[in-house]
Amino acid sequence: MNNVQVMSRNELRGKILNLGWQKLQEQGGSALRIRDLAKGCGCSIGTVYNVFEGINEIVLRLNLRSLHMLSEMIMSALEKTQDLRSGVRGMGTAYMEFAKTHPNQWTTLFERESVKVPPKWYLDDVNQMLNSVEQELIKRFHLAQESAIKLVGFFWAAIHGITSIMLHKKTRIVERIIKEEDLDRYIDHCLMGMIP
Repeated sequence: MNNVQVMSRNELRGKILNLGWQKLQEQGGSALRIRDLAKGCGCSIGTVYNVFEGINEIVLRLNLRSLHMLSEMIMSALEKTQDLRSGVRGMGTAYMEFAKTHPNQWTTLFERESVKVPPKWYLDDVNQMLNSVEQELIKRFHLAQESAIKLVGFFWAAIHGITSIMLHKKTRIVERIIKEEDLDRYIDHCLMGMIP
């Protein structure tokens, strides 16, 4: 009797996801293949398909793990700030730190589209994390809910663009002009109309 036969469905799912997480960290999203995950877990390809819908579900579940890490870093940064401007700056620093520390997870999360329309369970989890950040802004800095929602949305768009440039060195001209130490001023410039 092999190990797979005595594992529960949830245990096998966890083992596959943990191996996928390791491959994602070390080699990036392109290393996530059903055949390799099955071999690494000592099971057949068919067994992987019995516990996951396919590689797209595995990628999405790993992306949620990445998002949870990012969300925790952002929430931790917010907890250390006293005013909204430093809070938004802290969020930006946390986002950039996540991208620098976990480039493979960041790239797979934000620049690899695994499905055209994400399933409800994925969107629900993402929305819950965004809502947590919004609620923290409301509680800590007394923002109106609509203002918090807009601030998080504009923040995400602004910080994502500059992070992509800095992480992948896509635009040498911009890279020469905007340095990482200018991140606070960049955030202020992009969001100054959103910060009361």
